[in-house]
Amino acid sequence: MKAASASTTLLRSSGSKGSVGRHLSTVYGENATKILPLEVDATNTATRDQQLVRVLREICPSFFETSHNYHEQSSATHGVERRDDHTMTIQPLLGGLSNQLFVWKRPDSSSSVLFRIHPRSEVEIVNRETENRILVMLSQQGDAPLFYGRFANGRVEEFYDNHRPLSCREMNTYAAEIAALLARLHRKHVPPQVLTPTDDGHLWTRLEEWFRMASQQQPEQRRITTDSTLMLERLQFEWTWLQSVLRPTQSRCTTKAINGTADAAPTQGTPAQQAQDFLDEIVLTHMDCQSLNLLRPDSNDDGNESASSKAGPLRLIDFEYAGLNPRAADIANTFCEFCDMNNMRADYEREYPSEDVQNEFFRAYLKDLECSSLLAGQQEEFLTAMRLHVGKYTLLSHLGWAVWSLVQHNLSDIEFDYLAYAQHRMDGYELFKAKFWR
Repeated sequence: MKAASASTTLLRSSGSKGSVGRHLSTVYGENATKILPLEVDATNTATRDQQLVRVLREICPSFFETSHNYHEQSSATHGVERRDDHTMTIQPLLGGLSNQLFVWKRPDSSSSVLFRIHPRSEVEIVNRETENRILVMLSQQGDAPLFYGRFANGRVEEFYDNHRPLSCREMNTYAAEIAALLARLHRKHVPPQVLTPTDDGHLWTRLEEWFRMASQQQPEQRRITTDSTLMLERLQFEWTWLQSVLRPTQSRCTTKAINGTADAAPTQGTPAQQAQDFLDEIVLTHMDCQSLNLLRPDSNDDGNESASSKAGPLRLIDFEYAGLNPRAADIANTFCEFCDMNNMRADYEREYPSEDVQNEFFRAYLKDLECSSLLAGQQEEFLTAMRLHVGKYTLLSHLGWAVWSLVQHNLSDIEFDYLAYAQHRMDGYELFKAKFWR
């Protein structure tokens, strides 16, 4: 997640004009397994910034260099000039609920880099090895920020300058563009060395692990309260029920991303059955497609933009929770994010996308997948079935982020009311359970 920077630290460092670009001159670039053995202590403000500088010099030394015809250089040293005493800045970013974020900027360059510092914990809520393999694959394909390299407790990647995150209220305006972004991701072939094949989706085992983590927290650990204990009991009850009614069986679940048929449409059965079969297919999913992870070129319009004045294409970032899952799960999570949950003031009934907006999304999604033939017959029946089936998956989104919040409530050092967020998500869960499972 990204938001406005909280503060700026000025440093004096060597550097000059130039662009980091796609020139990755060290062994760390686009390498998911090579890790620089340096750690950054984000809590120690006295030394943190110098630690970040040291990491950057090792992983991305080209950021401190200028090169004539930079993109045409065959090595990191040919045609390079070095200058001393150049002002650079490190800007902490607010809004990260899983990592601490810092942006390294150079005033005389349009290129910046982002540091992600992972939380210190013996328990990992995110599988960092999997995350980095996915990000390297997408970076190489131009569908994610450039992957500059890993260090002991984090990663350095490209930062999109002159972009801003969408506001929650812009999600409706950009529904078709968001659909196209997800379709582009969902149609990708994923080698088994990047992601282990799954019969029903990685999210089910991920949530099982989060429930295990939440239940194994001991009462003497910090932040364990009666409220969190009661919340966990409630979530466990709903989790048992939801698996019984929603978890796909192999007989109705096809792994499109692994077998290389991610853009092939089902052709058998009624329109309603085709819609369900299509949405249950296992594809590469983002699972956190929300306004703060959708960036657009910054036109200084303060979010007051009409559909006819869009400044440029959207970019999708933050692939921490990506995996192989039913496409319905990713779309449902995205629809939930049309509601203003980042500020914990969602009006679920009013902000969940209307039928017209959902239909616009589905048409754009199917068009990008070249599956518009699914709409050739009984279009209204097909779209109605898609809305209903996606609606059922909204419960998985709400429940999943609620248990995630309980784990973070017990583990995270980030100042955020995770328990209140869990309750807010369960408010949505109850409303959509009544709406889509009555």
